[in-house]
Amino acid sequence: MVNKKGPFFQKEESLRDIVGPGYRSGSSPPVPFAASALFLAVLAAAACDRPPPESNTAATDSTVDAAFTVWDSAGVEIVVNHVPEHPQGQFWSFDPEPAFVVGGDRTSLVANDLRDVRPDNRAPGAIWEVRGLARLSDGRIAVLSSENRQLFLFEPSGELSRTIGRLGRGPGEFSRPVHLWYAPPDTLVVWDQWFGPVTRFDTGGAVLARRTTDLGLALERLPSQATVEGHTFPLPDGSLMVEVNLRDTGLERPAHDALIRYPPVEYVRLDHAHNTISFGTWKGPERWAVPEEVGSAVADGSPVAEQLLEVYDYLFPTGGVSSSIAAGGRPVHVYLSHGDTNEIRQYSLDGTLVRVIRRTTDPVAVTARAHRARLDENARYAVTLNEAPFDWYRPLMLSMPRWESYPPVHGLFVDADRHLWVREWSDSETGVPDRWSVFSPEGRWLGILEGPPASSAGTSDLAIVSTVWIGREFFLAVRRDDLGVERVEGYRIRRH
Repeated sequence: MVNKKGPFFQKEESLRDIVGPGYRSGSSPPVPFAASALFLAVLAAAACDRPPPESNTAATDSTVDAAFTVWDSAGVEIVVNHVPEHPQGQFWSFDPEPAFVVGGDRTSLVANDLRDVRPDNRAPGAIWEVRGLARLSDGRIAVLSSENRQLFLFEPSGELSRTIGRLGRGPGEFSRPVHLWYAPPDTLVVWDQWFGPVTRFDTGGAVLARRTTDLGLALERLPSQATVEGHTFPLPDGSLMVEVNLRDTGLERPAHDALIRYPPVEYVRLDHAHNTISFGTWKGPERWAVPEEVGSAVADGSPVAEQLLEVYDYLFPTGGVSSSIAAGGRPVHVYLSHGDTNEIRQYSLDGTLVRVIRRTTDPVAVTARAHRARLDENARYAVTLNEAPFDWYRPLMLSMPRWESYPPVHGLFVDADRHLWVREWSDSETGVPDRWSVFSPEGRWLGILEGPPASSAGTSDLAIVSTVWIGREFFLAVRRDDLGVERVEGYRIRRH
């Protein structure tokens, strides 16, 4: 029976016991987390939606070019990109093969080198639940493993150079680390889960500083629907962006087979003094109102499927589109996008909107072949991510309605040179978002990179969306094979 106001509309239940250890608390099973979007004051929103000046306008506050238009509106810079500065094939590129690989079967790391590993480990060199990456100035690779409760430093050869941290609650120890930030040349910052301690290490493993959060005060100052297990996103100044799910207990169930964005989320910055700044309300992750006959057929053969569908009141997460967040630059800016519009908004750390970045490109249509490939990849990744039986997931996904076009924004990242990278879909019908558009710090669309190259047989490109790091010379990404074994690949970026 389909409930209209079950637990999903009120308080999301813990799902680790249902889907197994692969489920990350606070995430939507069985797909990896992707972030959310924003609210503007009425005056600012109205100003940003004004039409751009005509091409023959001679206004002093606008710049008109065949490729892009820039103008000022109520103190907010609007950048509208029509075509990239560099044509296809004349921009940067990735090398066809990774320059280094860490983890999987391509590293000298062995089980005896690991502390607090899962007891059922059988794979030498395995690392689990990679939640942070960075390439250090000396060429070593930092890999934060949430499941191992350690920060590993590897040589480019794959040899383990150093382990930092261990399971515990004291200085230099982790309960379950979830975020990593690299501050060149020699500082690594690690955030523990559930508003846990923030620890600064040097690359030798010494603790430089440790800061704790007054959880009671934080929850008192955050919106009332904030929870300890909610998603968070680290900012380069050491503060934390908290994603608050704004559930509506009065929400009526949508029509069968509908795709909706729910629940909306509010992004709130929590600084070192526990002060809060709201970045507004954004669209939530896409969910599918599973038809009762489809859900019943799937649930009949799987207790796991039955429990998950009940918990989510048959509003199942698709993993397809959600809002996205990124931060970086000097000074630090926060970038937010709803995902389903060709617009990204840029904020200062005090929540002031400083720039709106838009594109006028046509959406990429989703063909029947591309639709099936995407659902196949989603199902494949779900099986590798979760240890519970997920044989039911593929037939459920294949019943999902087809998008007319791909969402313009699938993910955001700011590299070491302050460029904004936007992960997006091409018309290749591969089933995964397989290219990146790169924007200058001023919001100008510079060009498109295809790739990085498709992974070898038996691995899933979808893992790239969960953990990446981009420097001036290298792009680091997590790959996951069909057995759930993770590895880190580093591709050289050729900046032509």
